[in-house]
Amino acid sequence: LYVVRVLLGMSECGLVPGIYVLMTFFYPKRAVTARVGVFGLCTPVASVLAGPLASGLSQIHHRTIRRWQWVFILEGVITVAVSLLGYYVLQDHPEKCRFLSAAEKELIASHKRREGAQEVTRALTLLDIRRVLADWQLWAMMVPVFSASLIIGTVVTFAPQVINELGFTSAQSQAMSALPAFCGAVVVVFSSWIVRQAGAHWIAVSALLATALGGCAIMVATLSVPARIVGLCLLGAGGFPAIAVALGWLITDNAHTVANAVVATGLSGVAAICANFVSSNVFLNSDAPRYVIGYTVDAAILVAGILACAVVRVSMGRRNRRMCAKQPQGDSMPVFHVL
Repeated sequence: LYVVRVLLGMSECGLVPGIYVLMTFFYPKRAVTARVGVFGLCTPVASVLAGPLASGLSQIHHRTIRRWQWVFILEGVITVAVSLLGYYVLQDHPEKCRFLSAAEKELIASHKRREGAQEVTRALTLLDIRRVLADWQLWAMMVPVFSASLIIGTVVTFAPQVINELGFTSAQSQAMSALPAFCGAVVVVFSSWIVRQAGAHWIAVSALLATALGGCAIMVATLSVPARIVGLCLLGAGGFPAIAVALGWLITDNAHTVANAVVATGLSGVAAICANFVSSNVFLNSDAPRYVIGYTVDAAILVAGILACAVVRVSMGRRNRRMCAKQPQGDSMPVFHVL
């Protein structure tokens, strides 16, 4: 089982970053965040379905197949079916896309040229990757991604256990764990609107992380059942859209070169995995039912994510001013960092 789980992780690790990279090929910068938000909607929707599904599967009784094995069987069948469909639907690049007309391909190419994006056909070298990894600003942008991923891991993994500690049965806890994810899904739908209203990605991400921070404060402060349900909903309403907006910001800002896009999206996957390592080790059975250690760690990392957003904003402003100063008069616009 451990060997198969490792193979599963190896095969799935490139899926989400790969889709984000594909988005940078097809859409202009101003449209990327909205598409990332739509794609990010999959996570809370899956979590909404997972609770009732797990509750229903727990009622299956079979002489040879255990109840937890039905989860893997069902997920495996769905995954294989989607993979067969995706093989024929997904396209590598607009130039090779079968369902786009010549005019549509040229429209996409013109957008990417105006943004100063490199051609995809350019070979990606180790020197390009090293250059991107040497940029401290990219690593700073990983902090809010890590913070939001940590909250999502907390909600997805521990919401049923936390609800169960409130006096509900296991089946009820599994079903009710869909509520925080549902709240997150609703806010994710409006993620691009939130960015427009905030006027900048960094403000939107900070506000969403602050929402999750409020949820952590409630979870630490009280054992009241209604209050803790509200706290879990705030965690979902802050964490799920925060990762969508943070990734949209990260991808949009790094879409001007293939190396930047590939490395940035790859690191986002690493940040999410590392966040799951943290969340799975700070919620201790001995700390139930308040889980002060777990939610305090979450809160501290959320504060770090908010501070990182402010630091990146200042850095981007300085870099944009330097690019404007170096740009010869009459030349095309430089590639600005997206705030």
